[in-house]
Amino acid sequence: MNDTIISYHNFMFPFIFKGEFYPSSQWIYKPFEIQTPQQYNQKNYFYAHVQDALYGSNQQKDISSYYEYAVDNATYHISCKQGEFDLDIDKITLRIFKTGIAILSISLNNQNYQDPKDILAINDFGRRIYPPFLGGKDAQLTQKPKSSLLAYYLSLSLDGLTLKEDFKAFDSIAKLSSGVQLPKFINHLLEPHFKGTDILPVIDDRMFTISLYLNDKLADSYKFYDNEKDTYAYESDAWWYEFVFVDGNGKTCTSKKMTKKFITESSYDRWVEYGTLFGISRYSFVALSTTDFGQDVILPQMKSLYFDMFTLLLSYRASIIKFSDEIQDTTNNKKKHIAKDMRMLYGNYLDFLNQLFFKEVTAQDQGIEIYKQAMSIMQIDMYMSDLDNEINELHNYVKMIQEERENKKLNTLNRLAGFLLPASVLSGIAGMNILPNTITDQAQKGWEYLGGFAIVTILATWLILKLVSKDTKD
Repeated sequence: MNDTIISYHNFMFPFIFKGEFYPSSQWIYKPFEIQTPQQYNQKNYFYAHVQDALYGSNQQKDISSYYEYAVDNATYHISCKQGEFDLDIDKITLRIFKTGIAILSISLNNQNYQDPKDILAINDFGRRIYPPFLGGKDAQLTQKPKSSLLAYYLSLSLDGLTLKEDFKAFDSIAKLSSGVQLPKFINHLLEPHFKGTDILPVIDDRMFTISLYLNDKLADSYKFYDNEKDTYAYESDAWWYEFVFVDGNGKTCTSKKMTKKFITESSYDRWVEYGTLFGISRYSFVALSTTDFGQDVILPQMKSLYFDMFTLLLSYRASIIKFSDEIQDTTNNKKKHIAKDMRMLYGNYLDFLNQLFFKEVTAQDQGIEIYKQAMSIMQIDMYMSDLDNEINELHNYVKMIQEERENKKLNTLNRLAGFLLPASVLSGIAGMNILPNTITDQAQKGWEYLGGFAIVTILATWLILKLVSKDTKD
């Protein structure tokens, strides 16, 4: 970038979709191409198998596809109790995964608001896409959330339109029968391209936030180390806590002990004495750095390799939730295709494990450490363990159902075999050449009729068994 920025903000919206994505001239498929040194660095930061997941160029075979929205002079406006904020849209992207999940991201540049409190407000109020709670009188149910943590309105100026979301659809209970409603600007970006498709948010009322703040004075203050207390200044700092945990309306933890504990667990301070500090929470990845180093080094990394790293992590969370939903749907499906559904689900799960889920993504020390810390904080391993247990339980459930069906088929066969035994014996006797020569032609024909009856009975039974097998086969 030619112009110095004060802060960078990326709001990421992971969602599950059931249906198809229809690209257009607005959503442009972007296969990864190395045209700059930064793109070379971005790709080679990751292991080769991770590159395949992120940077493939075959839409038919790749586990994910990357699209960019055609953006020209677009802006994102936040109106909230902390003020009015206009930010330039740097990029709008969409990554579609074959696991049935996708991540929409809106990347923003701030070149106007320097106050640290403004950065907090932009992150907190800009990321919230619907009210987390409602309160007050009917027709004014968003009054209380707007007085604390919900924006008065958010607007996206794009495609010659200003898409304003003021959350008034949530002001009346009568309007909420359809459940959560996504903001107008998200609907504008997604709905025409997911026609007839359900779009389900993965996390909650908040988008995941990636943010970088460049402030020399603040970064320098966090370098201070108290030898007696064996602690850095940032470890008990209220603003750093609010930045990491995206509190735009004051620190939500009043305990000094808990504040320090949470900050210690969520901070990555390998370069703190160089003036760069990272923070990770379940719904954020943030960084504070000096103006020059942050602009030249950290900003490109936040926009590329760290963005890709957290894209993977969010895809894990979204995929795990989707698989869990599918397991529940399959378990509730008492119909004949449950085993087929199970095989399909398990095949998709294996594709996810082999092509997308990685315990480690890079050989770089800081990348290994940040990724491992993020995996722990976002509890990905715990959720994966729970999903494995759900898959195994579903397998046992389907196996039990199949055994019950097999037993029913065997019982049916045994009953039919007993029923057909006399006819089979008679048919066998009729087919033997043991009748005396003196038997009349009429008697001979009677035996032939009886044999024919037995054959017809056997054929009819075969047809019945065929139908029974079809009913019980998955």
